[in-house]
Amino acid sequence: MAASTRHLPWPRLKTSHCSCIGVLFGAKVYPTMIIFNPAGEEVTRLHAGMELSAYNSVLELSLDSMRPTRALVDAALQDPDSLTDAELQQLAYYSWYEGQALPEGTSPELFNILSAVAADRRDRKVRDTLLLHG
Repeated sequence: MAASTRHLPWPRLKTSHCSCIGVLFGAKVYPTMIIFNPAGEEVTRLHAGMELSAYNSVLELSLDSMRPTRALVDAALQDPDSLTDAELQQLAYYSWYEGQALPEGTSPELFNILSAVAADRRDRKVRDTLLLHG
């Protein structure tokens, strides 16, 4: 079961006086929620532009798995079919505008490949969201 979000501290990334925390973590879209696992690794980034209906779902999936998006990208580059449905959803709704999880030189074709994997699993929303990133 996912950790309760009401017990988590919610630091402000940007105020009218300073965006120091946002700069520190490379946040370019405000507001951005960055989820860290207990080891201090970034799991995912969620931005305000995502569908509200998907927000809680992706947040819960991220808190349940605690697998960093960067690790999911590495797995996707090796074998996209090895990703679970939840991992595909985490990739679909990651805040790619921040550019933190993709290794330099990664082809946008990766999103088309992941979209095809989601389509094979009949997950239209994840497929369409991944296509938008490709």
